[in-house]
Amino acid sequence: MAQNGVARAISDFNSISEQYLQSAQELFNNGDYDSCIAVLNNGLKVNMFDRKGNEDMLCLKTKTYLEKDDLKDAEKTMKQLLEYNPHYELIESQNTEDFNRLFKQFDVHAKLTFGIRNTLMFPALKTTAIYSAVPDYNYTAPYNTAKYFLMYYGWAEYQFRDNISINMEGVYWSLSYSRNMALTTNTTLNMNEQMHIYEIPVFARFYMPHNMNIPFLKNILPYAAFGIGYLHLKDATANFNEYVINPSTGYLTSNSYANGVNMMNMRAANTFEWVYGLGIGYKIKNLRLYLDWRAYAAMNTLTDASKRTNNVDLYNYYSYVDNGIKLNKSEIGASISYTLKNSVKKKSIKKSHTIVQGAYKVNK
Repeated sequence: MAQNGVARAISDFNSISEQYLQSAQELFNNGDYDSCIAVLNNGLKVNMFDRKGNEDMLCLKTKTYLEKDDLKDAEKTMKQLLEYNPHYELIESQNTEDFNRLFKQFDVHAKLTFGIRNTLMFPALKTTAIYSAVPDYNYTAPYNTAKYFLMYYGWAEYQFRDNISINMEGVYWSLSYSRNMALTTNTTLNMNEQMHIYEIPVFARFYMPHNMNIPFLKNILPYAAFGIGYLHLKDATANFNEYVINPSTGYLTSNSYANGVNMMNMRAANTFEWVYGLGIGYKIKNLRLYLDWRAYAAMNTLTDASKRTNNVDLYNYYSYVDNGIKLNKSEIGASISYTLKNSVKKKSIKKSHTIVQGAYKVNK
């Protein structure tokens, strides 16, 4: 019963739109433009829920102002039409030349968009410098981490021009790595650490223009991205385990360990990175889908060389010091987003001057 009531209400609104449009169209055909506009204004006030009907009324209202040579109000109404339906499809054969020309003077693009990204990250810890606590010990062991892992996070895009936007992402993630150091032929030190990181990449997205007017291909959005990222290390905790083997017997002679060691006093709490990548999107009205590749190149080291001996216990009991390492990574991701607000602006018209019989003529 309730569904039938809703259906009847929608049908009533549609019939109201048709009545106003029919009356306004008759007045328009008879050249009574002021009365036509009055009828359309009343129809737009009464009929709030019939989107197609309101769209048709705004179209007819724009055409009426054009017939009256009232360009100012025609532009204002065209802007209302495009704000009401930013994805209005112009069918030139069904409209007047003046209407088509006015429509093409407006630029419509997404303005504020929010999305969710699913990405496959490939982290890499690159050694930039090797330090030692004991001259004869070997500290060249690399920092090993997972080859890849999945992440989900949100992002926002502000598009201030048709082909350029500013993007911001918010990511909270954890990184685990291990370091197995054969300090001598008889002594091995194993270290495992976990970090929790807040990351905020901010970058510009440059959409590449194309002239593909084929219905499916015209909605493709190829782009390049470039910017910087900020990383804040929330915490870093490590476990250490040292093994000493008797060279004569091959048996373990000692085994010592330290768990839950706070490593923050040996880490750089704030670091930055370069962000760059390529991608392709596809838009369906306010919905957008993206596939992209992105790389992150660290500007500074995650370990702080000036603090490498700050943990006195690690330095004295385990002869441990950090090497310089940078956190680089690459991603392959997929996103889905929705545009909450679109931009509708009249295009700026460039003026050129040509000389005609000694005088200047302005071509718009």
